[in-house]
Amino acid sequence: MVLTILSGLTLIGLFAVAQSGLAIVTIARFGVSFSQIAETNLPSMIAAAQLSNLSQTLVATAPEIALADTQIRRQAVTDQLKDLVQGLHHDRRS
Repeated sequence: MVLTILSGLTLIGLFAVAQSGLAIVTIARFGVSFSQIAETNLPSMIAAAQLSNLSQTLVATAPEIALADTQIRRQAVTDQLKDLVQGLHHDRRS
């Protein structure tokens, strides 16, 4: 009777140790996968988001040329657009 209880407790203990080991291995694999994503995909996603924001600014600024009431204002908006386009070229090279 005592031997049966002792072997049952030992078996439960072995299952607990095995489950803990499996959890540690799984967490380690998750950490490696997360690091790989952070190192490879995240910089590209950040660059794409910055490019998207700059492109949206460029598109939103373009109608200001048509709304400009003076040549000086039109030239100022054109200069802004040139700066934004240069920013796009700079981001693309980086």
